[in-house]
Amino acid sequence: MKKILIVILMLTSIVEAQTTDYRDLWQRGSYAKAIAALEARFERLTYRPRSMRRDYAELLFTVGHIDKAIDVLEGLALSATDPAAMIRLAQLYRYRGRAGDFEGIIMLTEQQLQSLSNYRRGRDDVLAEGQLMVLNGED
Repeated sequence: MKKILIVILMLTSIVEAQTTDYRDLWQRGSYAKAIAALEARFERLTYRPRSMRRDYAELLFTVGHIDKAIDVLEGLALSATDPAAMIRLAQLYRYRGRAGDFEGIIMLTEQQLQSLSNYRRGRDDVLAEGQLMVLNGED
């Protein structure tokens, strides 16, 4: 009877992680559950929105999976124009001590931001530009 109860509790926990929004779990500090919920959502999606992939990278970083977070952000930065992901990638490169990669992604981010027209820039792009200035030591 105890084994059945344990299995039911485990299954309930898995279902809860899949049905509860990962952002709620993240806010409550249940990072591992938030990652599990997000991964489960990814399995059901044919397209993974950039914002969810950025969140995934941030959660991975939070639990100490820095290299996996870098992999996710590299995929975002190289597959689409996403200055916000590129800035975060630069920060993680710096965190890891990868100075050459840091300088390279900073230059690429500057080029992408310059190529974006003022009409196409969104809130995240403007924020990324400000963060880029900070990373370059500007006030």
